[in-house]
Amino acid sequence: MDQPPPVARTVDEWIHQRRSLRTDQSAIGRVMAYYGATLEHGPLLVPREWELAGPVPTNNLELRLAGTIESPRRPVPTPAVGVLPPGSSRGERYSSAVQRLASPGIFADRVCYQACDISVGDHGICLTLGVMRYFEFFDEGEAMRHEWELVGDDVQHATLRRALGDLTNLGGRKVIIGVTVVTLRVDHDNERATFLVHRRDPTAVATEQGQWHVVPCGVFQPRRDDATTWGDDANLSDLVIREFAEELLGMDEDVADDEIVNRFRDALASGGLRIWITGIGINPVIGNLEILCAAVFSDSTFDEVLRDLVTDSPEGSLRSPSDSVGVAGFTFERGVIDTLLSEKPFAPSGEAALRAAWRWRQRLMEQGADPAP
Repeated sequence: MDQPPPVARTVDEWIHQRRSLRTDQSAIGRVMAYYGATLEHGPLLVPREWELAGPVPTNNLELRLAGTIESPRRPVPTPAVGVLPPGSSRGERYSSAVQRLASPGIFADRVCYQACDISVGDHGICLTLGVMRYFEFFDEGEAMRHEWELVGDDVQHATLRRALGDLTNLGGRKVIIGVTVVTLRVDHDNERATFLVHRRDPTAVATEQGQWHVVPCGVFQPRRDDATTWGDDANLSDLVIREFAEELLGMDEDVADDEIVNRFRDALASGGLRIWITGIGINPVIGNLEILCAAVFSDSTFDEVLRDLVTDSPEGSLRSPSDSVGVAGFTFERGVIDTLLSEKPFAPSGEAALRAAWRWRQRLMEQGADPAP
């Protein structure tokens, strides 16, 4: 194919194009092949030095905040024709176009933690953080995804992806951090576990719209735009608790409810809940760093901590095995996972998290959460 990808002829056509973006298995396969990567870790780019020898407890993650000064926004490489809508002004950023014409319900240029450096050792992980703004990621990552969907097999026109180069080079660009969690409810008596899945609301979220996903998931960011809190907020377990509160308990993630937070902290202290890091890598579709996790609950702890579980949240709705809205989990079995991933439009980061949890299933089930006494 010698011609550039199809260009939206009208603003309405571009809006429809934007809202219809779906990263299917074909697109994932193409992007992994583009980087010469295998699916050993699922749809994730994982340099050898980032590979884990097993699941890592979150308290073995060292987070170093290098500073709270935001560096200037750097120029964004020009994407292929068609990524921006007709009539865009010269130099308009992708986030500006989306905000102007197709803004989702949750879309703000918030402060986020930036991945600056990663070191994986025998005893844990060290991640050096900076700070950046959400739209700095969006202008590259989401524009790159839009461009990739347009070019199909004709990768010569993926000008933005080519300009960004090696996505695992954290020093070459600003890299946002996503945290994706597989929630496991373990029934030790029957040696059985289930996991939760939701469908992301295409009108509410800015990325992976309309796709199925594990839950919870979110961007690693402080609770508020206040530099004095950013050091304390750089805590992975606390972020996961906030995401649970928002996506499964229907609360505002930025408003701490002491009773809810204490439920989770008591569960962590008792061993009825344990949160593990199961993988680290780059999402090849949008270029962010993904921290994959498994939150492993004993059945009694799950029923207590999440007793107010809701089916709908601002970001989407829980799905049941019958393909309806519901809280019933999917059985944590290889056949169930493979069927789910093959039949549903599953988000790449969610697929990577599920495959990582399955890879370490024996250790997660044996050490993941203590049954009630």
